[in-house]
Amino acid sequence: MSLILYAHLQRSYGLALTVLIILNCIVRALCPEEETSLEIESAYFAKEIVALAEDVKIFRPLGSSYMLLCLTTAWIGTSDLETKKLAEALLEDYQSDFPGMKEARLQLEWTSRQFDFRHLFESFDEDELTCEST
Repeated sequence: MSLILYAHLQRSYGLALTVLIILNCIVRALCPEEETSLEIESAYFAKEIVALAEDVKIFRPLGSSYMLLCLTTAWIGTSDLETKKLAEALLEDYQSDFPGMKEARLQLEWTSRQFDFRHLFESFDEDELTCEST
């Protein structure tokens, strides 16, 4: 497999995991009773992103610049402290390739507040929002 194709596949996988974590955050806000299973999925996706970030370091800086978004989302998507620390450390490392970036911790905290969708659905009745498993 050529190196360029490998880089494209890794990027696609990383961005797909990022989208899955974002959708997971939305579903958790809509269906709090499903939070446990969704949290497990989200933690798995976050661990995959952290592993992927280690793997794609060879494409730095431009070939792995998408990792800034992926690692930020991984940090938000997991409650596992070890994964959070790894994601934050990797994010700081990747940010060093791009001068002028905000401190990783500030960026993570700001983005975390943006991904808290629960307040958007507080005004709805329980009957309007039902999450039935099929």
